[in-house]
Amino acid sequence: MKSVRDLTEQRDELLAVVDGIMARAERENRELSATETQELLDLVGGDGTDGQSGKIGKLNGDIRLAKSVEATRNQKAHGRLESALNEHMGVGATQPLRGGVRMLSRDGKAVDALGQAPIENGIGELARASIVGSRGAHDIIKSAMTTGDNSSGGFMVPEVLMGEIIDAARARSAVLRAGARVMLMPAGDISLARVMRDPEFEVHAELEPITESDIGLGAVVMSAKTVATRIKVSRELAEDAPNFSEMINNTLTRSLAAAVDRFAIHGTGAAWSGLLNNADIGETGSISAVDWLDLSTAFTKIRENNEEPNAAIMSPKVHDHLLSSTIGDGVNAPLGWLNKTPTITSPMIHSTNIPNTHLLVGDWSQLAWGIRSSARIESTTTGGDAFETHAVHVKITTRIDFALLRTGAFYRLKDISL
Repeated sequence: MKSVRDLTEQRDELLAVVDGIMARAERENRELSATETQELLDLVGGDGTDGQSGKIGKLNGDIRLAKSVEATRNQKAHGRLESALNEHMGVGATQPLRGGVRMLSRDGKAVDALGQAPIENGIGELARASIVGSRGAHDIIKSAMTTGDNSSGGFMVPEVLMGEIIDAARARSAVLRAGARVMLMPAGDISLARVMRDPEFEVHAELEPITESDIGLGAVVMSAKTVATRIKVSRELAEDAPNFSEMINNTLTRSLAAAVDRFAIHGTGAAWSGLLNNADIGETGSISAVDWLDLSTAFTKIRENNEEPNAAIMSPKVHDHLLSSTIGDGVNAPLGWLNKTPTITSPMIHSTNIPNTHLLVGDWSQLAWGIRSSARIESTTTGGDAFETHAVHVKITTRIDFALLRTGAFYRLKDISL
């Protein structure tokens, strides 16, 4: 059986084909051709049988089965004893902190903390309901619709629907895959302790005073900032496309993952400058053609701060250059994809949200991403050019922030030129 990841990628490719067919017909202002209609039927079904006749529907069924199989395997692998110990020690999906903050563990899932959604593509379903109404929608969608209105701030996304999007974004985001912590934030600001200097131990002579060691504790405040996206779709697509909700969910997942990487790396403004601009992070400039020795040096710089790096993030171009390099680790070092250099054992993750001129190395567990466990959805058929183009504008907002807990756990290589 294929993995959940492989099946999901296969399904996303088919969804992209569907989007392309619909967009082409809309762009050319025409009805679907017979060939296009048949192709859509093959992909999404619609023959009136079980709703799973299309290739995409069958893949969704395969994905659900694969998830069940993987969950069963994981449960058997870890065993009941380890699960009981983890529960006793508080090493579950989340670690409750003061002030209502919940921090996801490395392997924890937001759906375990916020609740398993009773429907798939919940946010997409809510977006669709905000456009065409909630008739026939799930009860949780109807409930959200009764407590909000497009004319007065939109509809609040129930917490139980946010977990699916957060977990999907974690799987796509480079900084989150590298190990950045996820904190589910309540309303208001939160303060996190940050270690500026480690304490020092000394040998204690009997009855002699113990020298005071300054641990150098500081505080970093996380203040959630609003981030938003606005999409425009045809009214016909929102009303008729059977995969509209899934398309919205997948689009939001990709966009949120890209936003996390972009904001974490480049910053959101004065309050959070980003890893590329933080003056307290060490760096080496004038790298030019980066090689394995440069990467090894960055790892060593972090280890000199009594930290242990666990991943490096770079652009796809730099990633390919390093994996193709035969220099930098002695004479005629092997290609990276054949054998990793002895000093580099951590994952190298590529992202289009970091420029070709920079590379970041760090212990990514010392970076925290905070997100409110809620969002808002608004739609309009009259705002902007929506009325004259018979379109719908959908706006989705949520609030996020970042915090760097130990600056010595990161290092930059810059001025790379390939």
